[in-house]
Amino acid sequence: MSDIFKERHAKLGCMVLRLFPKVMQMILKDYITPKGLQTRFSKNDFRLVFTNNEVVLMEKLPNIDDFTVEISYKILRFEFNMLHEPKCKWGNVPHYTDVEIADDIQRIIHATNSIIKINTNNVTENYSENLLEEIKMMVTRIDSYLKQDDLRSLYNSLCRSETDSNAILQDLTSVKAIEGKFFCN
Repeated sequence: MSDIFKERHAKLGCMVLRLFPKVMQMILKDYITPKGLQTRFSKNDFRLVFTNNEVVLMEKLPNIDDFTVEISYKILRFEFNMLHEPKCKWGNVPHYTDVEIADDIQRIIHATNSIIKINTNNVTENYSENLLEEIKMMVTRIDSYLKQDDLRSLYNSLCRSETDSNAILQDLTSVKAIEGKFFCN
């Protein structure tokens, strides 16, 4: 496997491991306070079935710094039904003209699944550049929605930073695809 392909895949992997969870945590905080989540969790007032790892994360509330894309998505979409359906419908890839918050969440899910499933040898320069540009536009829109500049700064920092490709790719293997179907009680 060529080092350049590994470096590209690792750079995209950083987005999955470091940027996307932060994006979803910030969106979640915009919809509901971590203290409110803690209160609901302590009252066992959720219809969702949490995995063992998610229960561990929920027990750390009001700290949501370790929340994954998946748990944030589950809470927003299925527990509170706060997200309007993207124009493309859940599970599909949004058209570039679809720019609502739900469309960008769907893009995060699609990008996550694409990045974790792609064979490193298939991470071409074109694939990498196009996906990074899409991510850049997405975080810019979400920052605008949240009236901040934190996500764009994190994105830029991750793009500039040197990464340990092997470590990132190893960590990426522990990320599972986000299916979007969760069982409720």
